[in-house]
Amino acid sequence: MKFLKKALAIFLALAITSSLSACHPKDEVAISLDDYKLTSAMYSYFLVMADSEAKGIIADSGEYDISAANFNYYNQDIDGKSFEDYVKDVALENCKKFLAYEKLCGENGLVLSDEQISNAESMADENWNYYGYGAIFEQNGISFETYKKLLINSFKADLYFDSIYNEGGAKEVSTEDIQTTMDENYVAVYLLLKDYSSESEPDLDKIEEELEGFKTRLEKGEDYENVYNDFYDITSASTETDEEEEAEEGEDATPAPKDKYIQILGSEGTSDMVAFGKFDEVKAMEIGEVSVIADSDNKAYYVVVKKDINSDTYYRDEYLKSDILYLIKADEFEADILEYINPLKFTVNNYAMRQFKVKNIKDGTN
Repeated sequence: MKFLKKALAIFLALAITSSLSACHPKDEVAISLDDYKLTSAMYSYFLVMADSEAKGIIADSGEYDISAANFNYYNQDIDGKSFEDYVKDVALENCKKFLAYEKLCGENGLVLSDEQISNAESMADENWNYYGYGAIFEQNGISFETYKKLLINSFKADLYFDSIYNEGGAKEVSTEDIQTTMDENYVAVYLLLKDYSSESEPDLDKIEEELEGFKTRLEKGEDYENVYNDFYDITSASTETDEEEEAEEGEDATPAPKDKYIQILGSEGTSDMVAFGKFDEVKAMEIGEVSVIADSDNKAYYVVVKKDINSDTYYRDEYLKSDILYLIKADEFEADILEYINPLKFTVNNYAMRQFKVKNIKDGTN
């Protein structure tokens, strides 16, 4: 799933709604590699995603006023290519990577577990129905079953990645390198969040004064759970005893953190799961230090208590490991995959692919 997140984030930001082409045969094969096949509906998906990525590159460049009435993405160049050629090239490359992951997992005997498949299917259902992907993708001839196959393939990409870089892999990353990367890019904290984005005229002085009061309580050593419950106005605490909690932990062998209140924050470039805009400020704090941090970009304040991330190996060995490996090796993995697919002989059905016109994609600005 790591290899799908960035594209999906751009896609949602642009909120594409489109109709790429006229009707085409169901399950028509667009590209194949040996016995592995990719349908025209899947190609449609990769074309739409490549279009959103290209528009994101142009928007993020800061070189254009994309809100101008006469602005046209299709008149721009990216990496020395016309917009349309860039989109088609990226889409084709991603189709080839899709087939490469299928082939590599098949040749290496890598099979997703029932749990992984279930997680992929649940994520597909949530994205399709809760986040609204279905309403968008169906307009491009992409069914839920097709989207589910695409998502499962992204899990196969992770599976192959882990087979190389995780424990026992051909290029296993050392614990020392994982530790170093964690120390540089992640911090453990207690975090209280005050979001004032819904307030039309927030009294920032009052908010800050209130949070300073919570900061003082924490600095004096008051139990964090009490402060947490007061901050979030939690009036009914759990009646579960320590003995009951220990009994439940004994029944469930799933790794878990020692302290349920700790949150992990990551630097820019870490996954959406942990990336935090004020990471540098928190990183500079001493362990045990308490601070009130203002975040005007997100219209929020935070009361932060910095904790020792190394006091619990759960974060290095379980919770963050996949994210850390990706941070260390994603670029190398991408380069290796591109090198792998370069000499492969793909069968491309140009007739199926020519049905899809980049200029027919509508992103709400047309």
